[in-house]
Amino acid sequence: MTKQKICLLFSCLIFFSSCNRFSSFKIEEIILFKNLNSSKNLNVDLENVLSSGIIIPTKAQTNSGYFRFSFKVNNPKYSKYFYKIYYQNTSYQYPISDSVGNYNNLASENFYGSWEETDIGFKAIDIYDKDIDYLVTDSFRIIGNPRNEKIYFGNDFQKSKITDFDVQEMINYINTDSKWVSSIKEKAIKNKRSVIEQQYLDAKWAINTRINSGNCNNRWKRNPRMGNYEFLIVITNPVSFCEIPYYVKNISILQNDSTYLNPFYYFLKGNGKNLKETYVYHEENGLKVKSILTPKNGVYANTNERTNNIDKSNFCIECSDNINSYNHALFEENYHPTIANHKISSIPLTKDVNQNEYTINDYLAAEKKYDSTSFKFQTIHYGNAPCEMVKVEKNYIKLINKGSQNVSNAEKRNVGIKTRIGFTYGKITAKVKFPSLINSSNVWNGLTNAIWLLNQDKDQWNYRRKSKTGYTEKGQYKADAIRIPQTSYSEIDFEILKASKQWPKDYYKSQPPNYINEQNSDNVVIALTNWDLCNKDPKEYFYGVGKIKNKFSTYEGLRWTDYYQALTIKHEEKNSELFNGEFYFYQIEWKPGEIIWRIGPDKNKLKEIGYMNDNYSSIPNNQMVLLVTQEYHQSSWWPPIPFKQEFIPYPKNDIIGKVFSVEVE
Repeated sequence: MTKQKICLLFSCLIFFSSCNRFSSFKIEEIILFKNLNSSKNLNVDLENVLSSGIIIPTKAQTNSGYFRFSFKVNNPKYSKYFYKIYYQNTSYQYPISDSVGNYNNLASENFYGSWEETDIGFKAIDIYDKDIDYLVTDSFRIIGNPRNEKIYFGNDFQKSKITDFDVQEMINYINTDSKWVSSIKEKAIKNKRSVIEQQYLDAKWAINTRINSGNCNNRWKRNPRMGNYEFLIVITNPVSFCEIPYYVKNISILQNDSTYLNPFYYFLKGNGKNLKETYVYHEENGLKVKSILTPKNGVYANTNERTNNIDKSNFCIECSDNINSYNHALFEENYHPTIANHKISSIPLTKDVNQNEYTINDYLAAEKKYDSTSFKFQTIHYGNAPCEMVKVEKNYIKLINKGSQNVSNAEKRNVGIKTRIGFTYGKITAKVKFPSLINSSNVWNGLTNAIWLLNQDKDQWNYRRKSKTGYTEKGQYKADAIRIPQTSYSEIDFEILKASKQWPKDYYKSQPPNYINEQNSDNVVIALTNWDLCNKDPKEYFYGVGKIKNKFSTYEGLRWTDYYQALTIKHEEKNSELFNGEFYFYQIEWKPGEIIWRIGPDKNKLKEIGYMNDNYSSIPNNQMVLLVTQEYHQSSWWPPIPFKQEFIPYPKNDIIGKVFSVEVE
């Protein structure tokens, strides 16, 4: 018998003789936040979040780093009572019950917690004098992984930085394993890298893998959700205490082999609602929290995924791989290893398209003048000089697509940043000044401006919910792709480029719309995409062009084939509307069952431009980070094509974007 069950049995035996003769007691003067001011709105303190995960509050917000609450027990009749506090995020939750009041198993995914030491369960109130009132004062805080689930445990690597010494030690170890050495040689050939480069990357991969093995509670792997929180304070007598299931007292325990019982269901809808002489205080709108990520702590240059030929000449106080940036910067430079088969071709010209050095007549002439034998081919990459194309100014991060005066060394290089804090769900708003995509002749500069959410980690702790029909692995665009029950990959996109608002004619099930010559239009397209990995669980899953209905709007979406891995909506907007101001807001409201895309120049007056729910596409439920990027894509990805990437010159001058902030609420 466990220690917990022995303790429970003992308390029940002590009070059994008086079970049927309890008199009522009263609870008075409940104060939920004794050490906060009158405001129930709180901005998360992100100063040390990278090592600890999100903690609400911290010592910077209350003296103790905890919320204090109190209540008074009036007219106590017995020598012991029991109490517990619970919290739950309500902005991003599944309903705790179905239409007939039964428990909704998805409510176990809700973000709820209590004392962070889950084994404590209920706390006892010892009554020494029944003739006086008893004031109970206690504290709690909202933290990540509140159920202390082992899947979110790992090594304590988040608090330290991988050094060159660590990498060399791992390389030395790799060289003792002949099979590993042979594998590296094979991968080097496949990836068109040198053996030394592949060995270096394998060593860093092996070190990074350790973060998911160990006994440290990596609370940052299941961060608290933003938005509103509700609270329960439960006070009960010894007999009713004995009736409360052990998996409600200790929220870390499963009620069966796979499901947790949400305590809010138990006390508000389930059997706990009928407990005798039990006082349940429910504060429905107790607290509202949000996170504001700014560039004030600079940008971390993550060199762990790069090869060993890293150019560190651009490192500075605001952007580097030093320990201070590692511990405190809320953004890092986005880097994607060069993909050998991701190539684009371009005409051998450098022009400042944005400054009208390349007009529509020049473009049409180039189509006649150049053929594939004249193109310059290159592999798209982010470069190997961190902080060269990402600069931190006073109140924004500058993104620079490098220009070149000479075609011989000209390149189309991607640039971007991503947040270093992961969130599950939220109203996520990026304040960004993107560069213009077309000039006064409506010629495209070749860029795709993007704001997107991406899964934070590939490991099992960050898997999406199990699918009945299965997912296909990212990149498997074929009808017979192997299906897997779970995957970590998730992605939700804003992609802004010069394209047609319409889809190709063959994808319409009925009469296609009228097409216009987009070369004469000053509009750009915002493509809104959810990557569901071909999960066919949604009951209205479709491919080709179909209708997606919201309460007040109907959107036109497309899935290219029955086995394609994403669903996309396109919205048309004036180039000048998006890019001529000082900044613009892009918002993804990501909820358990739906995604809403909004844009606008005023954060308080955003307009909805896209919508999906889980009837049409599988909505991710894992932890994601936000990226802001300026990328060169193959124009063939977005037919019909008004301007082909291969006839767009290389940028002559730098193309600049600015990221001011990211808010999650």
